Amino acid sequence: ALLGGDESITREEFFDYKYDMRYAPESVVGEIREQILAMTPPEDDPIVQEAFERLRAWDFGVEPDNPNAAVAICSFRKAGRAKMFGHKMPDLLEEITVAAHTLHETYGRLDVPWQEVNRLRRGDVDLGLGGGPDALHAVYSNGLEEDGRLVGNNGDGHVLIVEWSPEGELRSWAIHQFGSATTRPESPHYADQAPLFAARKLRAVWFDEADIRANLEREYRPGEEMAQTTADGSMP
Repeated sequence: ALLGGDESITREEFFDYKYDMRYAPESVVGEIREQILAMTPPEDDPIVQEAFERLRAWDFGVEPDNPNAAVAICSFRKAGRAKMFGHKMPDLLEEITVAAHTLHETYGRLDVPWQEVNRLRRGDVDLGLGGGPDALHAVYSNGLEEDGRLVGNNGDGHVLIVEWSPEGELRSWAIHQFGSATTRPESPHYADQAPLFAARKLRAVWFDEADIRANLEREYRPGEEMAQTTADGSMP
């Protein structure tokens, strides 16, 4: 619907499409929402009653500061997976009850900004995220951690966008959720792209020698140097 309804797509619009953070009301998420809202919250549980109010007010967005996304996504997570894999559906009233009380116990409120719950963690880096399961800006997790956060472990990772101009000029932008040194925690590049990823920004991909040299960290000839090391013996 995003691409098909637009006769001409600019670069900026394409980037916006990639990081779209809204669900369609007719999606599986919308279906689960309607199933929950058709239920009646317990009269003696004001926390669950508020969760129903927040779910009813939710605009289907998972932007970083969305105040109602946490209730929605935490309530839907198991049901969404059940629908995806054809498993038995969980008790939806129980799911929203557990989600509401967990959020309230952890944060003292239900209208917690989504990015406080939805996190990117890598080494010492801990950043808030927008996006969510099955959104175009896809972020999945294994469920709430002990500290009440959802930590992304699947979804968007290495994103690469390539553009060809009518004159044949090639340009490209990319990002990785962590960094280029994925197996070396001691490297400055272990998680240096994470802040850009969390902000939904892309870095330029350099093709021309002049651009590469202008952004060069080090230079060596393959075959003459297997791996340049620092003074302590670690790889940069």
